[in-house]
Amino acid sequence: MPSIVIKDVAIITVSQGGDTPAFVERGVIRIDDNRITAVGRCENLHADTVIDGSGMLAMPGLLNGHNHFEQTFMAGVVRLFPGTTADWIQNFKIPMTLRMEAEDYYYSAMLAAVQMIKSGVTCSVNHICQQSADRLLRFGIDEAFRAIGESGIRCLAPIGLAGKNEPDDFIVSAARFEELLESWHEQGNGSFNGRLRVWAGPTGFYSSTEPMWDVAKRFAAKHNGGIHTHLATFERGDVDQAEAVGILGERFVGAHSVWLDAHDVRRLGESRSCIVHNPTYKLGYSVDSDVTAFGDGIAPIADLCAGGCMVGLGQDGCMGDTQDMFKEMRMLGYTQHYRYRDKALFPPSRLIEMATIDCARTMRWHDEIGSLEPGKKADLILLDVRDPKFTPWLNIPANIVYQANAENVDTVIIDGEIVMRERRITRFDERAVLQGAQQAATSLIERSGLGHLVTAGFKPWGTPDSGTDATATEAEKTEI
Repeated sequence: MPSIVIKDVAIITVSQGGDTPAFVERGVIRIDDNRITAVGRCENLHADTVIDGSGMLAMPGLLNGHNHFEQTFMAGVVRLFPGTTADWIQNFKIPMTLRMEAEDYYYSAMLAAVQMIKSGVTCSVNHICQQSADRLLRFGIDEAFRAIGESGIRCLAPIGLAGKNEPDDFIVSAARFEELLESWHEQGNGSFNGRLRVWAGPTGFYSSTEPMWDVAKRFAAKHNGGIHTHLATFERGDVDQAEAVGILGERFVGAHSVWLDAHDVRRLGESRSCIVHNPTYKLGYSVDSDVTAFGDGIAPIADLCAGGCMVGLGQDGCMGDTQDMFKEMRMLGYTQHYRYRDKALFPPSRLIEMATIDCARTMRWHDEIGSLEPGKKADLILLDVRDPKFTPWLNIPANIVYQANAENVDTVIIDGEIVMRERRITRFDERAVLQGAQQAATSLIERSGLGHLVTAGFKPWGTPDSGTDATATEAEKTEI
């Protein structure tokens, strides 16, 4: 693999101590093969590729700790579907997943990769759950894994199947779940130079039987992995169930973790369980639960951190709208300041940690990614900080968290390979992916009986809104 030198660049390392400084005002990053070999100073500036980092800031690639790649086909129109998350799962998501074909799995995952790369996300969870077991077995897993290989993205894929309370096509026995998990682990784990890892990922307590949790525990221990699931998304009580089936601990990752009381927080912290919070999603779906008191519906992240939990950030597929993790950093800051009425909580540097090294810890990947230090995998991004919004350039972490967005990402390097340079994806044909994804998504929406959402909401501007979605006439669509 070619060597790379990035010179004259500002560097946020997110180093946790040792010989690597936390910030380098102007320095060098050297990459040999797929690993970082120097940060800050480097005598050897000769390399196969030399990048002038003037006007750029290098930082670890961002991580998305909770995501669903197939949901890229649901983004946008999901906001036009009324009701709670439970409503859209039953009447929107499930009808679509039951009709997904091979090209849908492939193009939705490739589209997710395009969006992540263009946003500076170098590694993401793809929680594959609440889907047809038959379709996953016949082509879904194959196509999702193929997209990881072709795109260059790094991915942790927790996989879950249902045992109850779901459509028949989703349900398998615990024994069959274990058999399929082992098969998919053998197929994918460690593939693509180690860019893909496979975990157990039961959807949640609503649809997973106790024997399935036993399978997940055995699988995680056997393969030195973890268990990734949804926790306390809509209501309290999930921590009781997690404790009852014996899954709390350092291998456990609970996504969302909103509806928790003090006893829940204490048990999660004492067990050193991990949390991935998705702040944009919970604000967008505040109708999910009974919000009766100040701060209801906003996760007690400060308490979880203080109690001993490792907390990372996620975006949650279409529910987070875009794959922009700068947005999620800001949103976590805003919501926690609101909940606790304390702006001293979660300073910008802490939010950057939660989208990098701490998120890597929730994936049990922190020994290789999440910070820029010699010996670690070369997953990093360059931000173009010449954008006027970065002036004045005073407190750099604050500039990054509260001013940056996906469009400021200039260059992305994953596993030592330049996959985007000057905002042009270099590993695959971005335009072909976008065209294929558009065609596949349009067809899937129509096959699922949801085509009316494609044109919902079009009406002459200024027309009183009844509060429900309206369907455009052909004349209105043409005019708009």
